[in-house]
Amino acid sequence: MSEEKKITQENIDNAEVHLHPFLGVSPRKYLPALYGLLLALILFLLLFLPGINNYGSLLVFSGAPAECAVYVDNAFKGDTDQRLFLKAGSYSLRIEHQGFQTEEMKVTIGGRLFGSLFSKKKAKVDYSLKPDKPIEFLDAAFGEFSTWSLSGTPSALYQFPMVLSSAASDLASTSTLQDGGVFGAGADDKPEMAFMRDILSMTVSPVAARDGLRA
Repeated sequence: MSEEKKITQENIDNAEVHLHPFLGVSPRKYLPALYGLLLALILFLLLFLPGINNYGSLLVFSGAPAECAVYVDNAFKGDTDQRLFLKAGSYSLRIEHQGFQTEEMKVTIGGRLFGSLFSKKKAKVDYSLKPDKPIEFLDAAFGEFSTWSLSGTPSALYQFPMVLSSAASDLASTSTLQDGGVFGAGADDKPEMAFMRDILSMTVSPVAARDGLRA
């Protein structure tokens, strides 16, 4: 390359970029319009498009007992400890829990167009399941507790599930345990003491006792 054709630093410093008019419109007019359209597109994609594509609400459950199964139009969707998203419309909800009566309800879900990407609309669902057969329910949990308790000592690979205390907590959340009759105590015994005596009789290690003491 000849010396005359070499690009020098002076050429770079003095270089200028000139935009040509587009359809007779000068750059000073079409550039701001172009940037404005781009900004409007970004705002639409962030603030409106998510609400258009997923127009609906998050179901927020409140009630007892916890961790009930949720069915929407007879299809299992999760449990009441989750926030379940449903698109706008009318639905049939069914809430189930072992040992409790099933509750069914009709819900109508709305939605939010603006800003749903950052904050979806919430629809609160209140429920209260009544115990079906509380004595049988607690007896089944006690049987499972005794099976785990007699299976040996847990290790780092597995721990005993809190089956008995979870069942007692489910019943207590519905005020079922207030009269004590569900414990099945003897005539000369306090119900809670009889229940604790039965638990301790099936407990063979301190680790297994955690579930019983919590119950």
